[in-house]
Amino acid sequence: MGLRIDTTGTFASQRFLLLQQAQLQRQLGELSSGLRINSAADDPAGLGISEQLRARIGGVNALATNASRARNLVQTAEGALTEVNAQLATIRGLAVQAGNGAVLGEAGLQAIQDQITLATQSINRVVETTQFAGRPLLNGTFQDEQFAIGEGNPARLTIANLAPSELGRGVENESGFANLAEIDVTTPQGAADALRVVDAAINEVSSVRGELGAFQTNVLESSFRQLQINRENLMASDSTIRDTDIARAAGEAALSQIRLQASIFAQNAANRRTGMLVDLLA
Repeated sequence: MGLRIDTTGTFASQRFLLLQQAQLQRQLGELSSGLRINSAADDPAGLGISEQLRARIGGVNALATNASRARNLVQTAEGALTEVNAQLATIRGLAVQAGNGAVLGEAGLQAIQDQITLATQSINRVVETTQFAGRPLLNGTFQDEQFAIGEGNPARLTIANLAPSELGRGVENESGFANLAEIDVTTPQGAADALRVVDAAINEVSSVRGELGAFQTNVLESSFRQLQINRENLMASDSTIRDTDIARAAGEAALSQIRLQASIFAQNAANRRTGMLVDLLA
């Protein structure tokens, strides 16, 4: 019967050594990258779920951007209407002064009317030039516009035409003023009727500002807050799946290092035994 050197233990220790090296390398990769899943091989199912979550996060980010832009649009309109209100307040004050026509005289009344005309032109200029991303906001063309700011139906907004020719319409007055653009305070009756028209215009602009404020607070900001919550929840879920649990990974890496050192010791011992037997048979 021939002699045979059994190297089964040596091969087994080599396999175990390679296994420990690969495991330690993976664990160190998790620690260095901060990710538990660095490739599809690490967790195919987990990677698929994570990618779906990240796609949803991207969608939520896009909706949040839409909400932010919509808020900027509303703030642009509101800023312009602040100026319109200021001009209307000026016109009202001038109309009140014109009510004292007996003291002012014809020239004084005409001077007041000229100031009112200039203020009315300023309102018209604000209305015609107020835009957001090239879209006019206050001239009546902003009708039933949609904003994709949530996962449900889009929000809708309409901004009325606030040109002087549209403000104060329908106010009963003896002077026959059809709108703000037509008021004339050079007569006592005209001054009295102008006040009615101006007050109606102020109410109309204030109403639009109220609608814009409600839209911003109750729709845009509410949606933006909800989107932030959704994004945080989705990111937390993705982190749970994809990110490394540092404490766990560090503990496993330490254990793998101990096992690797033991495997190296066992492999060296096996190699020495095999070498001693070869020397004895030589």
